[in-house]
Amino acid sequence: MAKGGPDSWVSAAVEELRRADSWTGRIHVHKCLFLVRLLGLAKPPFRFEFYRFGPYSRQLDSRFSGMEALGQLEKDYPKPGYGPQYRSSEELPESLDPSDRAAVQKVAAAFGRRDSRELELLATCLWVERQERVTGDEPILARVQELKPKYEREEIRRGVQDARRMAGELTAGA
Repeated sequence: MAKGGPDSWVSAAVEELRRADSWTGRIHVHKCLFLVRLLGLAKPPFRFEFYRFGPYSRQLDSRFSGMEALGQLEKDYPKPGYGPQYRSSEELPESLDPSDRAAVQKVAAAFGRRDSRELELLATCLWVERQERVTGDEPILARVQELKPKYEREEIRRGVQDARRMAGELTAGA
């Protein structure tokens, strides 16, 4: 496996999210690697599109399945009513470059304890503002509400502010 290959990125995200006391579900890993890429902190080899729970990568999801099948990822269900929590079951022969690992660690530490609902909203706010290039608070609020009608307008307003703050902190000095 080449250094910094897709499996290394998945493994690093799972490990760093676990260190940050994250739930470490698929949504958490998707949002972590999406933010690493979107904010230009590193270049995970996954392309993201907008999907049901916000930014999503089919390639990343495929790697989850492949790694589970190979025994490189294990999942358990520690809390009834919640999805699985993942952990690496073995060390991969090659890992990420230290700078890439540091980017994953930085993002994981910034949101590791947030639940999937919060991460979905944060990632969606950043998607709208940076991927769709919607400008101005009201147009961003309207677009996020269009994409995610389950969120109340005030919740979206706080989500936009929180997403901007987090993005600023993560990119400061980068």
